[in-house]
Amino acid sequence: MNKFGSLFILIAFISSTCSKEDNPEILTSVADFYKYCSTDNNNSCGELLNHENQYVTMIGYINVKYIEPYYNFFQLFDSMTMESNFLVIFVNPDVNVIFDKLKKNIDTLNLEKFTKIKVTGKIIGSNALYVNEGCRRNPSFEVDNPNAISFIY
Repeated sequence: MNKFGSLFILIAFISSTCSKEDNPEILTSVADFYKYCSTDNNNSCGELLNHENQYVTMIGYINVKYIEPYYNFFQLFDSMTMESNFLVIFVNPDVNVIFDKLKKNIDTLNLEKFTKIKVTGKIIGSNALYVNEGCRRNPSFEVDNPNAISFIY
């Protein structure tokens, strides 16, 4: 086989083994996350969200007051203020390992301090019934691996 044939086979193999999850989309705000997930039908019930079940990377801030191991979630804020937009990030299944990692890397004594993190997780959707708006599919975010969380200092 000549060099060009071997090179073509190598390139074809590499491109076929790469997936969206190898290089997840990076979103830097909660608004970007919701826009990335929105659908043409305003997220109506039963409709898959755009990019549902795909992995994305979020960059934001966490605070010790909004880490809830008992309920298996923490909140990721857009900025270092509690008044900013936030996204609830569900933790499943390595709950203790993930929450231990979070608490080891943040200031647990200063309730006003935020820590910047990068977290990769999966977009999940859930149906919610609203009184005036009918049924909508809400985007959520789930992290399932402690190695998917890194701290930005």
